[in-house]
Amino acid sequence: MAKLHFHYSTMNAGKSTLLLQASHNYIERGMQTYLLTANFDDRTGKGQIGSRIGIAVEADTYTQAEDLFAKADRQPHRHRGRG
Repeated sequence: MAKLHFHYSTMNAGKSTLLLQASHNYIERGMQTYLLTANFDDRTGKGQIGSRIGIAVEADTYTQAEDLFAKADRQPHRHRGRG
């Protein structure tokens, strides 16, 4: 069964690090993750989620016009890359 996790917090609270750690843990257990980031967010690089501690992984991107539920439904549900 798929799960959607949503975390929010202030700047420098470790949200990206928590996301990357959770994804890594799921993959280590043989599960699959699907990481998404906004198309306009290129702080770490286009199509990447990164942490200030220096780890990053590839992620799919989305635009404001896209239906995220439909986009997720079309995915083969595999990990998009390791940092």
